[in-house]
Amino acid sequence: MVARAEARRAWGVKGGNHMNQRLFKLAILATSIASGLVAPAALAIPYKFNLVAESSGSLQYGNFSDPAINASGQVAFSAFHGSSHGVFTGPNPLTDVVAQGGPGFDRFGEVAINASGTVIFHRTFDDTGLNVRIMTGPNLLTDTVVDGSGPFRSAFNPAINDSGKVAFWGHLDTGVMGIFTGPNPLTDTVIDTSGAYDGFGTPAINAGGTVAFYATLDAGGEGIFTGPDSLTDKVVDNSGPYAILFHPVINAGGTVAFYAVLDTGVEGIFTGPDPLADMIADNSGIYESFYDPVAINDSGTVAFVAVLASGNGIFTGPDPLRDAVIKTGDILDGVEVIDVNLGRWGLNNAGQMAFRVNLADGRQGIFVATPDLPEPGTVVLIGLGLVGLGLMRRQRMA
Repeated sequence: MVARAEARRAWGVKGGNHMNQRLFKLAILATSIASGLVAPAALAIPYKFNLVAESSGSLQYGNFSDPAINASGQVAFSAFHGSSHGVFTGPNPLTDVVAQGGPGFDRFGEVAINASGTVIFHRTFDDTGLNVRIMTGPNLLTDTVVDGSGPFRSAFNPAINDSGKVAFWGHLDTGVMGIFTGPNPLTDTVIDTSGAYDGFGTPAINAGGTVAFYATLDAGGEGIFTGPDSLTDKVVDNSGPYAILFHPVINAGGTVAFYAVLDTGVEGIFTGPDPLADMIADNSGIYESFYDPVAINDSGTVAFVAVLASGNGIFTGPDPLRDAVIKTGDILDGVEVIDVNLGRWGLNNAGQMAFRVNLADGRQGIFVATPDLPEPGTVVLIGLGLVGLGLMRRQRMA
């Protein structure tokens, strides 16, 4: 309230006057920082929102997947266009198509995109779930990373890093399951079920090629790991204080983020084995529960979907006011938000987030949220100027 009042005095804003909303927010931000009233990290980050694709108009989509976003802000997602399913990168399903199936079963799964714009996805050609491929484009010959013709029986949930290295969950003809980085199970195996592991979940791969994954163990229990040794490569397991674990993501520095439930029943978003020191947010306060998955970038920002009494939203920390990005009840594209979802590849290093949303007018859409802040030096200069103006006004009034 002090910062808001100071900003109003500095700008000369009185009861009936109006000003540009963004400028006024920046005035509050700058004044707070320059006055030493609050550290920059303690203030809510404003975002601007751009529509990528929607389910209305002459080129409408339907049934969006969670989108992925790369370093430059390019977005990829799967969706229906007409009777066909496909993978797309923009508002026009005719020109922004990466790959599209025919009018039959042909379906596309989770999508990821790297800095160079390479899009990787899982494609299933029939309802048996066996005729599958991991692909980077429409050409079955040149764009296939791995298929189910042998030695793989199936392959799912691909991830890709900026150097083009992939990771996916696969099932071999021999019955062995594992996490792989290519079509040769002899040279491209990260881990499989021939040892201590019993089964796997969706993998994530970072810039250095380290793969993080959820797994169950032959001896019982489950955990999150980054390599073949279930002891030395363990990030966390469910032997306590964690009881239930979900699929992880990993950044360039090796920080792993995940959603979990503790022995106490508390749910939360965490980055390591200590639920106190490594907690991003939990449901001991206003948050009621969380969605899997979460997202993380190389600066350590973790984004997640949490459930509130009023609905759900995307957040980046423990405070649902300060750390909110978009939530139920907010106005987006002139319409009230009724539901939002964020995928594991929905956050980039610039802090941009690609997400899917349901709006009150019945539309579905893919949007990108971009932090809407001036450069730090500009904030400080504006703040100092505002404080100076405020002092000058008070001196004149004295």
